[in-house]
Amino acid sequence: MAGDRERRIHNAMQHLQLHYSPDAISKAVSLLYKVVSNIISHPADAKFRSIRKANRLFEGQVAKFPECLEFLLALGFEDQSDKFVLVREDPALLWIARSTLEVLLPTAA
Repeated sequence: MAGDRERRIHNAMQHLQLHYSPDAISKAVSLLYKVVSNIISHPADAKFRSIRKANRLFEGQVAKFPECLEFLLALGFEDQSDKFVLVREDPALLWIARSTLEVLLPTAA
């Protein structure tokens, strides 16, 4: 149900924003934005639909926030043994997710 997944995406980012400072979440939000943007820009490329859990950036910037993991699951990623894989792609939901992240992106000073 896309409506439920959309709500979960918004809730995850809202909780992230409420519980952590903008400085604390800026790298996580930027990395999630890059992941979603790459999927949108390269819809036929499978390499953008998989995130290794052992990836240094993912581990250090995203995985430490449960809200970010919920965001990925709501987006359609599935938690597999050593990676997250996008198994339920919804193009409209990808655009909604990217818009949600854009609001939280750090602004250049």
